Formats: sequence, structure tokens, C-alpha cells
Amino acid sequence: MEKEILAILQDMQGELKEIKIDLREFKQQVEERFVEVDTRFDKVDTQLHRIEYENQHAILSMLKIQDKKHEEQHQNFDYLLHKHIELDKDFHTFKKQSQN
Repeated sequence: MEKEILAILQDMQGELKEIKIDLREFKQQVEERFVEVDTRFDKVDTQLHRIEYENQHAILSMLKIQDKKHEEQHQNFDYLLHKHIELDKDFHTFKKQSQN
């Protein structure tokens, strides 16, 4: 009976060793997979930063173009206002001269 118990214990110890080996291998695979996933996330993060930078650059370019157009419109308005004032003065001068 003791021999049978010892044989069962030895079998169980052998199975436990196999389970430990399997668990170590599985742990190694999981760790490798985590490294792989980490690498992928780093690549995705890098791509997202690049996309964000490109979008910011595109928006900044559009804002500069809009600012330039706004400045041109402002200059045109100032020019037209100045011409209007000059014509108004000329008109009033002409009107005074014609009344005299």
C-alpha cells in the first residue's frame, strides 16, 4: 500500500513538474506577447502624434491664409475709406466753388 501511495505521489510530482514547465512556457509567451503589444502601441502612438502634428500644421497654415486675406480686406477697406474721404473733400470743395 505504501508503494502504491509513493508511486501515486511520484506521478503527481511528475505531473506538477510538467504543469510548472507548461506554466513557465505560457508565462514566457504572455510576456513576449506583452512586449509585442507594447511595441504596437508605441507605433500607434507615434503615428497619432505625427497625424496630430500634421493636422496642427494644416490648421495653422489655413489660419495664416485667412489672416492674410483678412489683412488684405482691411487694407482694401482702409484704401477705399481714404479715397472716399478724399472724394468727399473734393466734392465739398467743388460745391463751395460752384456756389461762389
